[in-house]
Amino acid sequence: MQQATRQHLGIVKLLSSRNEVLVHQLAETRSESATLAREASRLRGDKIALQFELNQRTLELTTVRESLDAVQAALDADVVPLPVRQIADTASHDLWTEDGFPTVIQLAALANPPVRQVEQRKHA
Repeated sequence: MQQATRQHLGIVKLLSSRNEVLVHQLAETRSESATLAREASRLRGDKIALQFELNQRTLELTTVRESLDAVQAALDADVVPLPVRQIADTASHDLWTEDGFPTVIQLAALANPPVRQVEQRKHA
């Protein structure tokens, strides 16, 4: 009987030590759970704050875009088309004839069309 009691007492001590380890692990897990719950709460608050800031910046961006569109429309309204210089290109179709190849002077005239005297004076 004493041997059975010792054996049962050993089993009770073993189970008691395992129970203490499990109680300690449960306390750590509860502490970690509380820490994670607090962190989740903080992150939810941060999310709401960032969402509010995003909404504010989106509103500001929309306002700036509308203002930019208005300024662009005002600038585009003042645009006047510039006159285009008409170049008389009568010699271009005469360059390649049966007589032969075009001269260097004719090719230079194509690359650098002559400028009228009035325009030359403006640049001077």
